Amino acid sequence: MIMCSKCGNSFIVKDTNEHTCVRCGKITYFGNTKIKVSRFVRSVRHSYEPAQKREDELTIVRRQNRKDILRKNVIKDIKLGYHYKDIAEKHDIARSTVRLYATQEGLTKKPGERRRGKFNKYKKMEVVLDFHRSNQSKVQVAKRHKVSRMSLANWLDEYKEHLGKDWD
Repeated sequence: MIMCSKCGNSFIVKDTNEHTCVRCGKITYFGNTKIKVSRFVRSVRHSYEPAQKREDELTIVRRQNRKDILRKNVIKDIKLGYHYKDIAEKHDIARSTVRLYATQEGLTKKPGERRRGKFNKYKKMEVVLDFHRSNQSKVQVAKRHKVSRMSLANWLDEYKEHLGKDWD
């Protein structure tokens, strides 16, 4: 019995000069004429494999660097306030990828959470006081401050109830 030089598996030598290891598939030649060919093939194979491996590793590193740069640019655009659709078109990626990056960075709301309270209490107070100072209708004041008429009506009710205190 002879041992395979690659994996150490033993195999029985038959009458032919060429034998294949069952475990790793390495071809071993027996006899003087074939040994020289085997050494040449082995030397070529060993000289090619490490170079190919290094090239594959470099390709993986380059690809990861491109992904990291893309991710940083997408996050920067999200922080600048661009819409996901516009960011996806700009970088030629899927909108779900943009959403994924935003979620991983903690830049999105929790699932199912609605955005409420677009206006802070200072803006509400400014609009309500402007309504009381001017002799204009709710519609006119709402248009001037770019809020809905119903929001202004709700803020007026809250102001009467709380006198502007404890607004969220």
